[in-house]
Amino acid sequence: MKASDYPSHIKYFPESLTLPATSIFKGIMFGNMKDMMGKLKEAQRQVEETKERLEGVYVKESSGGVTITISGNRQIKEIEIDDNLLQDKNELTDHLVIALNKAIEQASAINEKEMQQAAQGMMPGIGNLFK
Repeated sequence: MKASDYPSHIKYFPESLTLPATSIFKGIMFGNMKDMMGKLKEAQRQVEETKERLEGVYVKESSGGVTITISGNRQIKEIEIDDNLLQDKNELTDHLVIALNKAIEQASAINEKEMQQAAQGMMPGIGNLFK
């Protein structure tokens, strides 16, 4: 076909000027996509390793005879209560809430720092997402 075979509102591009779609996208789209997927898989692997490591990190916080042990993944591992607190339900509740909040706050700070470092190592700039 030639330009005169098409209506005037349709632009004609001779085959000699067109490139196969694979040559256009292969280097630009798919190459970058493959690299990006590889980086995402590596980042995911690092996050999983960090979660496993955080399972072995423990934080202990106390308040007036209540001691809470929590993992870096924010899982309560142990609650210790002094026998003297068993007589006063309100005091026990107050100390439980205080100790739990302190423990969760500490574990969250550790968790966020570790996750941020894992993400930052693979993709600079992404670590700010965990703040």
